[in-house]
Order: sequence, then C-alpha cells, then structure tokens
Amino acid sequence: MALEEQVLTWEEAIAYQQNSINTYQARIRDLPANSNENQLQERLDLQQNIGQSQERIKE
Repeated sequence: MALEEQVLTWEEAIAYQQNSINTYQARIRDLPANSNENQLQERLDLQQNIGQSQERIKE
C-alpha cells in the first residue's frame, strides 16, 4: 500500500472521530439506568473516550 493511501484528509479524520463519538454515545445509551459497578466503569471509560475523540477533532 502506498503512503498516499494511508493518509486521511482532515475531513475523513474528523468524520472518523465523530463516528467514534456517536458509537460511544450509543453504547452509553444502551447501558441500563440502574447500572452495576462494571457498567458504571464502562460508562466512565466511554465518556473518557468521547473526550479524547473531541480533543483529537480540535487538534
């Protein structure tokens, strides 16, 4: 694979991060409201992933 094929445009990179955020948000919505400890940790991890993706978009 040529190097040119591996490089994303800014628009593609932002779209990728936005898709990740949407996926994380959907997974959070799917967690039960009365979550157990593991689900609470998963919710926290997903929220951190959203924050990281948002930071990457800003870069």
